[in-house]
Amino acid sequence: MRIPEAEMGEEARLGRGRPRSPGTHKAILDAAVELVGERGVLGVTMDAIAARAGVGKASVYRRWASKIPLVIEAVQDAAEQQVPVPDSGNLRDDLEAMFRGFVAAVQMPLGRAIARLMLDSRVDEDLARAVKQGLMQQRHGSVRQLIERAVDRGEVRPDIDVDLVLDMGIAVVLHRLVVLGEGLDDTLARDLADLVMNGIGS
Repeated sequence: MRIPEAEMGEEARLGRGRPRSPGTHKAILDAAVELVGERGVLGVTMDAIAARAGVGKASVYRRWASKIPLVIEAVQDAAEQQVPVPDSGNLRDDLEAMFRGFVAAVQMPLGRAIARLMLDSRVDEDLARAVKQGLMQQRHGSVRQLIERAVDRGEVRPDIDVDLVLDMGIAVVLHRLVVLGEGLDDTLARDLADLVMNGIGS
């Protein structure tokens, strides 16, 4: 029985053609982030992403069967590079580094893409599910491990709500940027780290 192309794993699909080019893959991801930031997920097509990346449509469709998995991977990849979850052994310093990365990211294509992604996910159930499973859970899982290690070191209380810790920082940054229209800098990241630690410290 022939397996439909859309149901095949990526390695199996790519195995029939030329080896996947890391440069092409990265160009497609970068193009997706840029376009989502400009048009939103619902306003972007696979063809438009291919055109922005300067590659053929076949190069995109060989890697992703549809738009949503491509967009999720693109935003996830950019977030991992631009807003890594550090682990220095000092939670306060790690929080400042993480908030500093987020402050920088929201002022770049990644930040615009995340904002549009969140807005579009409110009206598209498939996208909302992908955002929750592909982005939110993974990021929250990484921060949860960071805080659990801090609990083991005695830095913070063991009853901490990890989601609330993340929401506090993200909400303040977005409120300053979107609602108040204020500039963002590393001072905000430092103050946020101090605020969070004052609330969760042991």
